[in-house]
Amino acid sequence: MITRIFIAVMIVLCSTIAVAQDFYIEENGLRPVPSTADAAIRKAESDIAECRFEGKTIDLDGDGNATDLVVTTQDECAWGAALGPIWVLRAEKGSFTLVLSYGGYSLTLGKTKSNGLRDIAVMTATAARTETSIWRYDGRKYIEAKK
Repeated sequence: MITRIFIAVMIVLCSTIAVAQDFYIEENGLRPVPSTADAAIRKAESDIAECRFEGKTIDLDGDGNATDLVVTTQDECAWGAALGPIWVLRAEKGSFTLVLSYGGYSLTLGKTKSNGLRDIAVMTATAARTETSIWRYDGRKYIEAKK
């Protein structure tokens, strides 16, 4: 049931945010993250010491090069019923900077940009409710613009 709701919401969302790339916390093929990304997340998040991270590269600035990362935890560590932790990290000079920390089921990159980086939609759904948050980059990190 949640999958059907999710697909319906994504169809609506895709038509409004102009999908560039999607990320799902239960996606197959996610890979362990580089140690610099792991360190950036652990520096900001103290309550996930036992978790391991996995993710994939994304293209935050829309230049055609997927060098940034979107990350969640392996083995459903620290997940809720319909969401898991999601971190977005910007690749900078051989390291990573954490620019978004939020919980959800999926992340969609938009075509519109704020301060040089694509806007982001994070979606979560249960059988009773669906929520989408739109995030815009303020030049340092992503700030929630609307729900």
